[in-house]
Amino acid sequence: MKKYKKDIIIIAILLFTVLGTYFIFFLMNHKEARYVYIYKGDTLIETYSLNKNEAYDIEIDNDFNRVVINQGTVFIEDADCPDKLCVKQGKISKSGESIICLPHKVVVKISAEERENDD
Repeated sequence: MKKYKKDIIIIAILLFTVLGTYFIFFLMNHKEARYVYIYKGDTLIETYSLNKNEAYDIEIDNDFNRVVINQGTVFIEDADCPDKLCVKQGKISKSGESIICLPHKVVVKISAEERENDD
């Protein structure tokens, strides 16, 4: 019985160590999302604040995407691409998340860091 008790104690210590390390790294790397970046290929097209509640029409090379920012979330409401997978991806709200429209080569990214336009 003592052997199993020691095994349980060792497993519990390892579990708490792993969970503690995870939460420490999470807290150290967690940054509040504040900006929405819209790219066409590798070129930064637009930068918006995540705090505004607005819709933006992105029209590039006769391609159309409607990006909506609402209550700290971003989603593509409409697009004229054939598969509309970008619309189906849904809402994003955390730093590092992105929505990609492959036919239009449009990428919508959320970040906590401010960047300069590449224009």
